Amino acid sequence: MVCFQLVQVALENVAACSSISWHTNGTRVAQISLPEDVFVDNDGNIYVPDNFNSIQKWLVDAKSSIIVAGGSSGSSMNQLKNPVGIFVRNNNMYIIDNGNFRVQKWTNGATSGITVAGGNSKGAELNQLSNCYGIYVDDKENVYISDRDNNRVMLWTPGATKGIIVAGGNGEGINSNQLRFPLGIDLDEDGNIYIADYYNNRVQKWITDAKAGITVAGGNGGGSDPNQLSLPRAVSVDIKKNVYVLDTFNNRIQKWSPGASSGITIIGNDGPGSRPNQLKSPFGMRFDSNGNIFVADTYNYRIQKFTCGKYYRWPNGTFSLVPNGGLTVYYIARTGIDGGSQHANPNWQPFPKGLRMIAGNPMRRNFNQSIIEHHAISFVCLTDFGMPSAPETNGFQTDRYFCKNGFRMQVFFPMCWNNKTLDSPDHRSHMAYPSHYNGGDCPTSHPVRLPGVFYEAFYSVDQFPHGQGTQPFVLSNGDPTGYGFHGDFVNGWDTDVLKAVIVDDSCNAENTDHGNRPERCLPLKPFVKARVDNDCELARPIPLTENIGMVKPLDRLPGCNPITYSNAVTCSQGAEPSSMNNEGTFHIQSKVTGGYLTFDSATERVFANSSTINPTYRQVWGLGWAPRIQGRTVRNSEINKHFTMQDTLKVKGVVIDAWEIFSIEKQIDSEYVTIKNFRHGKYLKVEEDFTISGQATTITDACLFKLVTPNGGLVSEGIKLTDLQQFL
Repeated sequence: MVCFQLVQVALENVAACSSISWHTNGTRVAQISLPEDVFVDNDGNIYVPDNFNSIQKWLVDAKSSIIVAGGSSGSSMNQLKNPVGIFVRNNNMYIIDNGNFRVQKWTNGATSGITVAGGNSKGAELNQLSNCYGIYVDDKENVYISDRDNNRVMLWTPGATKGIIVAGGNGEGINSNQLRFPLGIDLDEDGNIYIADYYNNRVQKWITDAKAGITVAGGNGGGSDPNQLSLPRAVSVDIKKNVYVLDTFNNRIQKWSPGASSGITIIGNDGPGSRPNQLKSPFGMRFDSNGNIFVADTYNYRIQKFTCGKYYRWPNGTFSLVPNGGLTVYYIARTGIDGGSQHANPNWQPFPKGLRMIAGNPMRRNFNQSIIEHHAISFVCLTDFGMPSAPETNGFQTDRYFCKNGFRMQVFFPMCWNNKTLDSPDHRSHMAYPSHYNGGDCPTSHPVRLPGVFYEAFYSVDQFPHGQGTQPFVLSNGDPTGYGFHGDFVNGWDTDVLKAVIVDDSCNAENTDHGNRPERCLPLKPFVKARVDNDCELARPIPLTENIGMVKPLDRLPGCNPITYSNAVTCSQGAEPSSMNNEGTFHIQSKVTGGYLTFDSATERVFANSSTINPTYRQVWGLGWAPRIQGRTVRNSEINKHFTMQDTLKVKGVVIDAWEIFSIEKQIDSEYVTIKNFRHGKYLKVEEDFTISGQATTITDACLFKLVTPNGGLVSEGIKLTDLQQFL
């Protein structure tokens, strides 16, 4: 399963970024008695410890589970006793066998486990564990365990006979170097540990080798206010250091941004209950590699999945969810198409086991013809027979082509591998596109060709009106362009089978009728039942209708995500630009011919519509361009570099030829919340001087603006840097 509309860069379990959002109604994907934890592997399989001393596994889309570890109570290597936590790494299960005070590793397909932590009876010595709860396993197979009763977090390296205290261990207490019943844990990409400090109603972050923790969520006593937690049991952190907390007693999931003094509720804001938008004393929470949230909804006896979606934007600024029509994944053998010729590639290989990658960039809002990977994202309208009926585009179709018979979003993955690493910090650089986005020769830096992967996601749009004059669809991360569409890699092949298919001539397109006769491919013959022409028809699934509560348009996108037309600027990281150490002012006079500023949606830039302005300064705002006045850079437009506005942004204008909606947002507890929607236009007539003054300070307050009236009256605070362009 791939959630294309959101960020899904998979770093361990969390694929989120600052703009990710989820449906507030979940779907039950498994039913089980009192689940305490849940884990989803890279293939989408679900693992849950149960009360019957076993680990239950649900294969993708399965209606029932299978036992993959344990099954009877005991202390033998093939038994478990009250398992409460699980982590899966490289298809191996790491299980907190709580009743035996140990962690067991069950390799893929094994009938018994191996003790990798504890197992020396209950105790507080370094070779012992007491009642444990949370577990994390890094890519080096180091095992981190929250040793609850000993108020510590332990690290057990592979083959170790005793553990190392990496957090707590100073007795039960409320001090920063202490914990009180630590439960769920997670690690960020820097190796920092995040701990759900249960009885202290907080989440503690322990930097590597630190002697004490830092409170990053809660810590204000138990309660239900936005700045409080009540008995948190699970925690996850994403690559932007946003912290997600399963606030168990409040039956909700809170998101705390870095440095925030309070959190926002992203799931479970309607009290305890069994409805799709409710939870009841949930004990466990995990993210899959696509950014979907899975919750062990303990006292509802179910596993809930919370996903994302694509939305239709109504003229009044509200949003309706667009029905999804399914996903098709293609694995394509293309050796090269430069100049229409075929290029043999002796280095073509199957996907290496453990390969991870992403295609597309959810932060992108523009298209560059010269960048190959930009061509890998495309969109088409469909006819009644499912074939394209309008020109294929690299962003959303314009309103001219409303796609009444369906809408297809497509992405090609890079197919050239560096033959060195299975992943990279950005999940991109170890892979590359060939000379054409879906074929051609691989670059010398990435010489190994892998099979091509191509996704098609379908949406039904006929229920929505068209003729609004603008493209009406928006992704749930606030992208109205479609350029931010992307997906995670899914491998549907066994490595050995794919290797055999690659080298066997019986599997070429001509022999298999371009894939319509897979039984003609000899390596696939054991898996495909032979058929007779016209004697086989695809069984169509019975639609499952579920009311998820979205019976009317939403006032805002899930997560209060703003609509952004320009490439997003990340305000949580990046160095302070040295070129902004001095205050600079950017000034546009209103006494220009015509008095207009023009927003060019194709180039993502704003132009002054006047021949009296020096052409050097005609482009007054846009990505990749920094206006300079008297030699000073006013806005450093490089992504991840920014400055804090210390003065004010003053604008007085009249919108004419209005055609879109924009939002004024206010920063509340480090999150931007829409407080009012306004119309903005392709042309904005400036009636007075437009002035920006700013000075670089610390990055913690970056991307903050203040909008005031000419007489100094406050209109709004917290205008995002990327929203300035929309205001124009």
